[in-house]
Amino acid sequence: MVRGLSLMGASVAIVAATGCSLPFAKAQAVKPRPTPSPSASPMVSPVVAPSLSPTSAPCKIAIAGSQPGSGGFVTVPGGEFVADSTSDVKIPTSAHGYGYAQGLSFDHAAAKWVPVRRAFVEPSGARYAFPSSDVDGGLYIVNARTGNVREIAKGSPYDMIEWRDPGIYAIRADSQVPYVSYHGLYRINPDSGAVQALTTRGRWSVIGPVAAWGYDVYDPNKPDASHTLLRLDLATGGVVAYLTTPGTSPSVIGFDEQDRPIVNVINDVAQQISILLGGNQVDQILSGPGYQSNEAFSFNGDAVTDSHGMWIGSNRGLMLFTYLDGLKKVSDATGRVAGGCH
Repeated sequence: MVRGLSLMGASVAIVAATGCSLPFAKAQAVKPRPTPSPSASPMVSPVVAPSLSPTSAPCKIAIAGSQPGSGGFVTVPGGEFVADSTSDVKIPTSAHGYGYAQGLSFDHAAAKWVPVRRAFVEPSGARYAFPSSDVDGGLYIVNARTGNVREIAKGSPYDMIEWRDPGIYAIRADSQVPYVSYHGLYRINPDSGAVQALTTRGRWSVIGPVAAWGYDVYDPNKPDASHTLLRLDLATGGVVAYLTTPGTSPSVIGFDEQDRPIVNVINDVAQQISILLGGNQVDQILSGPGYQSNEAFSFNGDAVTDSHGMWIGSNRGLMLFTYLDGLKKVSDATGRVAGGCH
């Protein structure tokens, strides 16, 4: 087992990322924290077993692959994974959708596994949703306890991003837009099926508490468009360019305890994971080699943030991020996070 990755560097502002490096310049930190000596690669130190902070209670966290029956629970501290045969669940037979192809999650409110990724489960746990595969599109809404199914928002194919109050966020197919099949951001009322267009710009992939994150749609005349991360204000619909990293595409992988985005920036030789503080300003938490190295991080599925911190699956195991301790490994299990730690 390895305990985790050291915190590296202070708060920084991205100014360029060309060629073989990801250079940064100094900016103001949000708050002080321990900062060990910098290193060119992620640092690890052996421990008997991974553990939570002293103030955190022991818990079990659900993780899973993308197929039915692949789910189970990791004990924290300890890191042991135990498979759960009850995770062999499928979408209701009355539905014609993508269901389990999008993942598995454990619904603690219903005390059962459901055949969709965690982001597709209603925050209360009462229902879950997934896109219809019918020609006329729409979404399926399923009662997590009873399995009762209904359809909403028929008429357009949608690709769901997340069910986050007050609605379901999705991107929509539009054959009239060149080079891209899905674009814009729409909020769908899960009860009435009413669709609200927040913007027709961009392709969005992550929904946060107050903003969505994504990129401009592909345009061969603007090949660097994906190098700029866009922020969409969920209250006003305003879109601004928020983080530019020339030569590579920044991606939001989750949110910290203060609901700030965690951003992964990687090219062939370098990787940096940071907290996004503001426009082109980040607080670096990890620096290491790029995707040509087997030491680089790749992340699996949606992150889940709860009272313990931000949980996320990776090629190196189940990781937990807290602002105090940084990113640390809590299990060798490499599945996707399928719920919070209870």
